[in-house]
Amino acid sequence: MLIQNGIAAGTFTQQPGMALLATEGSTSATFGVPATVLPGDLLVLFDVASNAAGLPSPVVPTGWTNAAATFVGTFNTTALSFRIAQAGDESATFTGMTGGAAMFKTVSVVRGGAPFDEAVAANNSFITSQGSIATSLLSQSNASGWPTVQVAGYYTGAHTVSFGSYGFSPTEDNNVVGFGQAPMTLRYLDEERFLYSDVAISLTDASPSGPSIVVNALLYADIKLRFAGYPRIAP
Repeated sequence: MLIQNGIAAGTFTQQPGMALLATEGSTSATFGVPATVLPGDLLVLFDVASNAAGLPSPVVPTGWTNAAATFVGTFNTTALSFRIAQAGDESATFTGMTGGAAMFKTVSVVRGGAPFDEAVAANNSFITSQGSIATSLLSQSNASGWPTVQVAGYYTGAHTVSFGSYGFSPTEDNNVVGFGQAPMTLRYLDEERFLYSDVAISLTDASPSGPSIVVNALLYADIKLRFAGYPRIAP
């Protein structure tokens, strides 16, 4: 009999859920994480840097993993990175990208019903205007059987995104969080969603009232996770 994490392969095991715990931001090269973080939480960073002339160099903070990055236009660099939190992160300072004209960092904590012990990135993509990431790409999120956090970051130039104007559809487990001009949307595919929900989703950009919002970059990635002590949902 094949054993995975002490559980017989093929045995039905209820997976824990996961949800957004906290978010905070920074307008400098350095940043901290919410003080409520615990070891085994998932940390997600959306980092934007802009120069008056020339592209900022992409920087992945020490101990983090890049999920997706792109250069936008002539002056902007955007990146999504992640980390499984370690002891001491609640008081740590990390260094991300530096921009001479502007810097925006949004960092969020996702907590599971059990600590995470493995995380990998997949299915990253980007567009550089208003629009949608292809549904065919997003529907791959459930193909491997990993619980997944889907992340989309928006760099909005001179505008501030109105929360709720952008996000995944349908909207279950849909958190739009953010800081300044670098908000991001997080959405969760866990066992309940795999078994009972339509996961052929799309990323929408319903027009808000008032002045139109110009999205200079929309960056997307899956972060596939494993809960400590649990097998993956599928082999």
